[in-house]
Formats: sequence, structure tokens, C-alpha cells
Amino acid sequence: MTRAHWISTGVIAALAATAALGQAQRQADPNTIAVTERAGDPARAALPSVERLFDGYVRDNKMPGIVGAFGLGDRPTQFLASGKIGDEPGRPFADADSLWRVYSMTKPITGMAAMMLVEDGRLNLDDPLSKYIPAFKTMTVATSPDTSLATRPATTPITIRMLLTHTAGLGYSINVKGPLLKEYEQRGVLPMSVNAQMETQMAKVRPTSLEDFANRAATLPLVAEPGTKWSYSIGLDVMGRVIEVASGMSFERFLQTRMFAPLKMTSTFFMVPQDQVKRLATNYAFVGDNRTPLDPAATSVFAERPSFPYGGAGLVMSARDYDRFLHMLQDGGTLGGVRVMKPETVALGMSNLMPKGVSFGGIGTGTGAATVGNAMGFGAGGSVYLADVPGGASKGTYGWGGAAGTFAWVDPVRHVRSTVMVNYFPGEKWPLRKEVVGALVADVARSGSAGACVDELDRGSDARSRTGFYRWDARSCRCSAPRCRRTGGGAGRLAGAAARARRSVARRDGRGAARMDVDGGPARRCRADPARARRERAAAFHRVAGGHGGRQRPGDALARADGGAGQPRAGRGGDLCRGAQRARLACPAPLLLEMRNRDRDVPRGLGAQMPQLRDRAFPARRSGRHHDRRA
Repeated sequence: MTRAHWISTGVIAALAATAALGQAQRQADPNTIAVTERAGDPARAALPSVERLFDGYVRDNKMPGIVGAFGLGDRPTQFLASGKIGDEPGRPFADADSLWRVYSMTKPITGMAAMMLVEDGRLNLDDPLSKYIPAFKTMTVATSPDTSLATRPATTPITIRMLLTHTAGLGYSINVKGPLLKEYEQRGVLPMSVNAQMETQMAKVRPTSLEDFANRAATLPLVAEPGTKWSYSIGLDVMGRVIEVASGMSFERFLQTRMFAPLKMTSTFFMVPQDQVKRLATNYAFVGDNRTPLDPAATSVFAERPSFPYGGAGLVMSARDYDRFLHMLQDGGTLGGVRVMKPETVALGMSNLMPKGVSFGGIGTGTGAATVGNAMGFGAGGSVYLADVPGGASKGTYGWGGAAGTFAWVDPVRHVRSTVMVNYFPGEKWPLRKEVVGALVADVARSGSAGACVDELDRGSDARSRTGFYRWDARSCRCSAPRCRRTGGGAGRLAGAAARARRSVARRDGRGAARMDVDGGPARRCRADPARARRERAAAFHRVAGGHGGRQRPGDALARADGGAGQPRAGRGGDLCRGAQRARLACPAPLLLEMRNRDRDVPRGLGAQMPQLRDRAFPARRSGRHHDRRA
């Protein structure tokens, strides 16, 4: 099925004509193929496959630039970027704070805003829409929506649930046809901005408030009986008006007050301020393999105030901000100690909310729903996986894509999230999601074998059963923990294990290969030159010290192990051991190094032991020898 919500090839051709697409395609400038972060940034060491993919896109002139934000658990988000935010001379390199038109990726944000009101008791999923917008009380359904305006009365009222899941029977100016499309255009039900030229025409007929927009939408025939069919629609735009009525404040203010400000999403706009336009990427149009600027940043329509805030396609955001939104969902409604939603509300919004008997077959690669056989549902503004995908997403993975090629998803089971930002029409020009997800899976598998559980690299599964450390589970992206030995002298044992782990990482056989172990299986050999080994050790440090796959910081877990509330004491050694387990740490050595660099994460009761633990774990630090063996 084609991506109905993305602008069609015919429309793209017309848009391209307004931008003089006949010019030759620009040649890639080798100087644009560069990272935006400093050389040696841990993200590039940890995600080499994604790095090569991004650089290749720019090198092959498929796009001017690209940014990705990748999160695993609560460790720091890894940002990768290549190229620039436009072909124009002097445009800056793309980075985590560059601004991109996310178009339909606005829908999950609007959907979760509605779920906040469900949590507040101001909305109910099965409330009739007419309770909030009376104009929707009596609706008609087109009997042949592609060819005629003939109608019949609707027999089922539209509900809030239907608005959130595109099952209300509403249409969309980008997928309706014939006479019905003309009605949408004449009544100005066009909640989307493309460029200044098109906006000049659309603004003449478009309503200037969400109230007027919703009332006009209610006069149009439905394309299907409410609650009987999934049909991509203006439902999330209408939801913006519902949020206004239910909350008693403007849609834009509600988002800013309840979501953007608490989550510190400071680079999210319906209108880009003039002093921030320099960060805005240029949007492009492709016809064939030729691309040309469609909405240049300097004259972008997104730097002008829209007719009203489009809840379905109106936001401009940075990769950093969208990742913060996903991180909040991943952590059950909380980010940075600030709760904006209850865990049960997040879980409900990321579940299949479609009416009984309605199915969702997917509409395009950017949504993650195009693979044949994927069991898909639809939640609050985004698609939901209903079953695990072998080698891919877990059941419950939630996300959506945008018309200009962006996509984002969060896997709440594996605690993995991804946001990728580009800007070009049509968004499916390149198989971006398939390739990025494939590269990310490869890097996660590599990180599990090279970094997590480094103390077990040269041991078989039999030896592992005799140790008190972790093994990497590639299926869940976590380390599983055997029972920890509750013995005294834990500081010495911990430091001794750290030293053994450090030696294990450095050990090589005569062919220069490192022994690695994945998911508790037999050891395998992986070719690794010294430079690669150093990168892997650096990546392992950032993964393991950050609590790979877990929800706790090392200091948090150790604080509890050092006598925090709810943790029994069993001698210093046993407490330290259990603390390392709960922090999901594969090897204590990186933990100690991380603590050395993060005093704020060292619990007060453990501080006095840090010198001797560091010295035992890192003897080379005292002697000054063998610096190349440090993690």
C-alpha cells in the first residue's frame, strides 16, 4: 500500500515546477561529509554501522544532511550527524539542535496531549466528539467518496477514540479525490504548510482558528462510517480543538505548559523565531534523482505564523527535542525527575486503541508498518506493534513517520528509541527506516558482544555459571544476572574482577582476534585490529558505565546497596555485589572509572572506599605503565 499521507508524485512534480526543478542536481561537496560532534565522539564509536550509513547518504548526494538520535535505557542519548542542513553556501553542519519539519510526527505529540486530559478526567476515549464540538452531532457519509458527493446519514457517532486512531471516517486533503477533494479545498480544510508560494493560495481560504477549522470539517461528508475502517485523516487536527475545549486553554499553550516546558523541549515550534531560522534545514523536492530547494530556510513558510496550530502536521523540532519526548514515553511519563503523565496513561496511549473489529495494515516504510506480516494496531496518534518482530521491534513499539522523511519510534520493552531527521519530498525516496534500523540492530548486537559483560569475554558458558557477573542477552538488549555471592571482602573481590576484566579486554590471540561471547552461547572469534579494539573498549565504557539497558544510574543502585531504603544489609561485599547487579553493570572496572568522573553519582557511604577500589581496579594508574590497556 502506498504512503497515502505523503505527498503524491504528481503533487511533488507540481511543487517542483514552482521551485524550478529543471536545474541540474547539486554535486556533493566532500567538505560536507563530516560529523557535527568532535572527533572521537563516543556515538560514532558505539554506532559504526549507522555512522557509515549516514556518511554514505551524504557522500552519494542522496541528501544534504541527516541527524539521528538513538537512546538505550537511561544512558545519554547518542547523536549522529553527517552533512549540512542545506545545499546553500554557508549552511551549518547538521547537529542535534538543527530544526526539521516533522510533519505527521506531530500526531503522536497531539495524541499524548489528549491522553493527559484522559488522565485528568476531562476526556474519555469513548466520549462522543459532539460533546466538545457540537457541529459533529449529525454527520453524513459519502456513498462513493472518490466520484460523488452523494451521502447517507451516519449511524454511529464519532468518538475521541476514533479521532486518535484515524477511524472516525474523516478524510484528508492529501488522500481524498474528485468532488470531495474540491470541497476540502474550497472550505479551506487544509491543515498543512509546504512553502511560501502554496501558502499564499491556501491561506486565502483556510480558517484562522481551530474552532472555525473544526466546524468547517464537520460540514464535509465522511469517507466511511465511523468506527468501521482505518483511514488516514485530519483527526489529530480536530483533536487540537477538542484539547482547547476540554482544557480551557489554547492548544498551543496547553502543549507548552503541560509538555514542552516540563520536558525542556526548547527547540519545538509551530513558528520558528527569526533568530532561530539559521538552525532550520531546507526542505527539498525530488523528481527522479534530481532535487531542488522547495522551502528554503531563509524564506521558509515555517518562519511565519500558521493560520492555526496544526495538530497533525505543524511542528518544527530538533532531534534532541523529539528524543526527549520519546524518552519520556520510554520511562513511563517521567524525564529528568519530572513527571508529565502516569505510567498507566502512557501504556494506554501506546496500546492498540482502535475500535473492535478494525485493523490497520500500514501505509508506508516511515511508519514501520509496511513489512508484510507485521501485526499492527494504532494508539494515540501512532502505530503500535501487536507482536514481536524476529530480529526487530518488540510488541508495544510505538511511533510514526513524517511527510518529509523523518521517523521516530520507541520500544518500551527493550528501552530503545530512535529519531531520524531529514527533509525532502517524497519522504519514501530512500528506504531510510529499513536501512537505519538494520544498521542500528547490527550495532546493538556488536555492542552486546564487544562491551557488555566484558569480564566474560574469554570464558565459556560453563565458566559463567560460576561467576557473579552478567551475560549479555542480545534478545532483550540487557544483561542477565546470575546470583551474586554474598561474601565479605567485597571491595577486594570487586577490584580483582575489574582487573581481570581489563586484562580480558586487552587479551588477543596470535592472529589479532578478540574472543567474544553473545547471549551466553559458545565463544566466537571476531577480527579486530588495535584501533578497533580501542574503539570497542571506549564504547564499552560508555555503555556499561551508563547502566546499559537499565533504568538506574550506577550511583542510584549502589546507594541502595550501601544501605538505602528497602535493601537488606549483608556485609559490605554482598551489598556492593548486589548493587552492581541492580545497576546492570557487566564489569565493575568501567563503573569505577565512571564514578571517578561522576562524583555526583558516588553515594556518600561508599565514598571512603573509592581510593582503594580505584587503585586495585586500575594498578596502571599508580605505576604509569600500560596506559593502552585502560578501558
